[in-house]
Amino acid sequence: MVHIKSWVSKGLYHSRAERLKHLMTINFVGVVSLLINPIVTECMIFFEFEDKNDPYRTPDQVDIYEGELITIYENRGVCSHRGFCYEDMPEVWKMSKEVRIDMRAIRIQEMVDKVIDICRRCPSGALSFSLPGQERDLNGYPSKETISIAPRRYGYDGPFEVTGGIPFEDEGGNKPESLDHYALCRCGKSKNMPFCSGEHWGAKFIDENNDE
Repeated sequence: MVHIKSWVSKGLYHSRAERLKHLMTINFVGVVSLLINPIVTECMIFFEFEDKNDPYRTPDQVDIYEGELITIYENRGVCSHRGFCYEDMPEVWKMSKEVRIDMRAIRIQEMVDKVIDICRRCPSGALSFSLPGQERDLNGYPSKETISIAPRRYGYDGPFEVTGGIPFEDEGGNKPESLDHYALCRCGKSKNMPFCSGEHWGAKFIDENNDE
């Protein structure tokens, strides 16, 4: 079993960026109990679910792509497939078997800045970067402690997106790629529990309580 206990300053939000103000229970693989007090500014969130990984899942490992201007780190095992990378920079994120990330396309500083922006916006923390002579940067954009529901994309709902460095406790020893921003499975089909692995697309997951 996995237990994640967090104090969140602004509570839980759905994909319309509106705060959920009521006491509720949502199915989250096993059980998720969200105790949200609309009067108090803080809430405590307790997740409990089975921690099972698919032996045929995409490995939870970091691949390194080195370039002259920037190095990109990618952990596909925790990627939630939000799509910022390949939609915003298809000239870099080729997503093919032959060339997944084409570092040769990053030729000017403007493109370096765009790669950094994508890495910081990556909701799962699967992407990070380092500049020449510097340490790997795993940080997202500065954020308050927040757990939000990913916006609905192409008709399907996504994971819980966690930002702001919320502590993560796991009896199984699993750790997010970046504590600053990570995504937790909400559909129950992840192959890399407790993190989202993008399986909500194949599962055609729809949360009727998060209707847009």
